[in-house]
Amino acid sequence: MNVRYNDGYDSYDYERRYDRRRHAFRDYGDDRAEDGVASRILLIVLAILIPPLAAFLVTGFRGHFWLNLLLTILFYLPAQVHAVWLVMDRR
Repeated sequence: MNVRYNDGYDSYDYERRYDRRRHAFRDYGDDRAEDGVASRILLIVLAILIPPLAAFLVTGFRGHFWLNLLLTILFYLPAQVHAVWLVMDRR
């Protein structure tokens, strides 16, 4: 039996979104989005062309981004390897 709530969701959708164990709405992922094949390929291309940008998109302004920026300034090839590794390691 589907009951209509005031917000427009039927009961099935509400129960799917509501986690009764935590009494909060489910988090459909952490701060990183799920990767599809196309986004992963685009990130790999960015990692080869502009390694710090790919590192930023994967990790934000965290340590890996600053390490990759330093590697780009000093040596370009290790920065590419590091950025591709970050993209492939992303879950």
